[in-house]
Amino acid sequence: MKDFAISAILVALLLGGSPFPKNDPWFAKDKSLHFSVSFTLFNFFYMGTGDKTTSLELTLSVGVLKELVDLTIRKTGFSYKDLLYDVLGTLLAHET
Repeated sequence: MKDFAISAILVALLLGGSPFPKNDPWFAKDKSLHFSVSFTLFNFFYMGTGDKTTSLELTLSVGVLKELVDLTIRKTGFSYKDLLYDVLGTLLAHET
């Protein structure tokens, strides 16, 4: 999983575009959605797989892929802040 995340971030930087989107505040409705969707996705994957490690990897992969879509297709940039909220929601779900 770690290799995938590092590779995805490197691809995002190599594809160009703005790695840091404009108007990307730390506290916004968007951030609470990233947190809550990641929390929910982890639990969904855990119900399906019964394995916390697999659920963690799948959930974080969805978050990274979403940011790659934002960078390449939507052209809004790869938000490391969004990704941090994905990680926080996933980790909270993992620990509960």
